[in-house]
Amino acid sequence: MYNFWSYFEQFLKEDKRGLSFVERNGQATFWSYQTLAEKSLATAHALQQAGVRPGDPVALVLPNGPDFVRLLLGAMLCEAVPCALYPPLILGKIDEYLAHLEKQLLLLRPKILITMKALKAPIYGPVEALGKVGHGAKVMTPDEFEGTEKFNPDWRKGRDSQRPAFIQFSSGTTGTTRPAVVTHANLASNLQSISEGLKVVPGVDSGVSWLPLYHDMGLVGSFFSALCVKSNMALIRPEEFLARPALWLETISKNQATITVAPNFAFGLTAKRVSEEDLKKLDLSSLRVALCGAEQVSRDTIDFFIERFRGAGLRPEAVLPVYGMSEATLALTFPKLGSGAKFKKFENEVLGLAGVTLASVGVPVRDVEIKILDEEGERLPERQVGHIWARGPAVIDRYLHAPLEKRDGFFSTGDRGFFFEGELYIAGRAKDILIVRGRNIDAETAEAVLYDFKELRVGRWAIRATLSEENYLLAEIRRPLPPAEEAKLKDKIKNRLLEQLSLPLARIAFVAPGSLPRTSSGKIQREKAMTLYLEGKLRPPKDGLWASILFLYYSLKGFLAFKLGLRRFLMSK
Repeated sequence: MYNFWSYFEQFLKEDKRGLSFVERNGQATFWSYQTLAEKSLATAHALQQAGVRPGDPVALVLPNGPDFVRLLLGAMLCEAVPCALYPPLILGKIDEYLAHLEKQLLLLRPKILITMKALKAPIYGPVEALGKVGHGAKVMTPDEFEGTEKFNPDWRKGRDSQRPAFIQFSSGTTGTTRPAVVTHANLASNLQSISEGLKVVPGVDSGVSWLPLYHDMGLVGSFFSALCVKSNMALIRPEEFLARPALWLETISKNQATITVAPNFAFGLTAKRVSEEDLKKLDLSSLRVALCGAEQVSRDTIDFFIERFRGAGLRPEAVLPVYGMSEATLALTFPKLGSGAKFKKFENEVLGLAGVTLASVGVPVRDVEIKILDEEGERLPERQVGHIWARGPAVIDRYLHAPLEKRDGFFSTGDRGFFFEGELYIAGRAKDILIVRGRNIDAETAEAVLYDFKELRVGRWAIRATLSEENYLLAEIRRPLPPAEEAKLKDKIKNRLLEQLSLPLARIAFVAPGSLPRTSSGKIQREKAMTLYLEGKLRPPKDGLWASILFLYYSLKGFLAFKLGLRRFLMSK
């Protein structure tokens, strides 16, 4: 089984394989695992000199890159507890970002916070809030942890596998984010499950990831999964992917990588944004596994991606929907390798809905048990929807300040689902269920209908029930419409939901681009969105010239923010 200390010692001898840090132009900086180990040991020594001691939380507010990985591993080497917090993405929302960061820091209470120079001054506000509750923290930058003197650990020393390895915040899709404490034992178990589930061959398999390393799918599913078998891994910054999605596939093609992972939206975005000229240069024949997780998997999106890149050598069976969460370290279920994405259209036999299409996320990974329970806690048979409970050695025991509630070792994932022919299907988050005349309808299932309406920003919507069980739709509209056209669009949306799902909407509210609150991983926070709407705090669409400017800005935000240097400025060192 993977052991952080024994594997790290082996890194000192590995000078061929390692990590590549890819820039937007496709050029990469390569660090062998030997280089990574040496730099991490020097960083660990510098952290100790700064007063970091075993068990101290260390907050990392940094983008993907060499500084992040050496500081993360350096903190783990000196037995501190690193926690990656997402850096701000755009300058215009810095106040909102700092308010969120303050809440996370009050939970984490780090001994030290490490961030880039451009953020050092504005970040003092949230840090001062820590001082007011008696938990002052130093704010430092990566360059203050560089040197040649190295930490010299006793590699043979026995270490408690139940010690925290790192802390990762849950996404907070349906509520407050919570700091999950992942132990070395949790990490080792999940990495072995992932490696066995994907049948990873050290020295043969290699990966490419653009996922943020503050997210469990990027940190565990990509970074640590590569480290534990010393595989080559190319890391792309998320902002570079958003600016030029083709970079993801170009890097796979160039490196002849075999494994990658991304959320559903990335497959759709890439299929739309890769030009015909770029497509001709791609060779995806090496890719044997492309995992799709973190959000509901759309059949239309996956089919579009497969058809778009089949001519570039993409094997349809490589695309596999998966299921996991931070409380389980990451992975809970994988499909059988080579089976491809399996979708089934369910009629009344399971969900009580007509024509709902869902993706199988496979079967539990090694050492994980999953059961489906009803409201009374009784186990349900196949083809009946209930609450998903899971247990296994990779499941955490606690959040930072509270235990994870369990029953006989099982914890509630907060999701609803069912087994069908031995495989798990996710029916949505329990808190996002809409109840219509005794029927349960998942909000994501209902929202999938909205993809047909081009006037709306893709994925920027939320259907939520009020306390009086009236269903509201909040949606970001691309640009304001004349009153008659807006009324016509609302009628079309209402009729479509009634026809396909028998779901009545009491109200539809269009809001300005960028108004709906999202989690650090980009998911819409439905509960918070509804609260803001009822409090009158969501921006309405604007008229005239300002609306056009706003439309252009948000439509091209992923490109403009970087092209004009805003994010570069904010993340500069």
